[in-house]
Amino acid sequence: MVELDRALEILEELNLRGERLVPEALRGRLQALGVVILPRESPTAVLEKVLLVQEVYLLHPEPPKPLASRRSSPGDRLQGE
Repeated sequence: MVELDRALEILEELNLRGERLVPEALRGRLQALGVVILPRESPTAVLEKVLLVQEVYLLHPEPPKPLASRRSSPGDRLQGE
């Protein structure tokens, strides 16, 4: 989310300056984060897409990855008690 927030700031700045294209480095980073960007999309259009990706993430955050642990049987718990 932090990277998407930073991307929004950059896109807003580009939009305010009247830029017509998103810099290649930012495009590549956003694509790596799951934002689908067409070749000549404006910062305004990409900004909308980033907001949509953030919305999806907020509504359906990724579940935490399980910790590596060994399986224990009910008897294992009793041994330490």
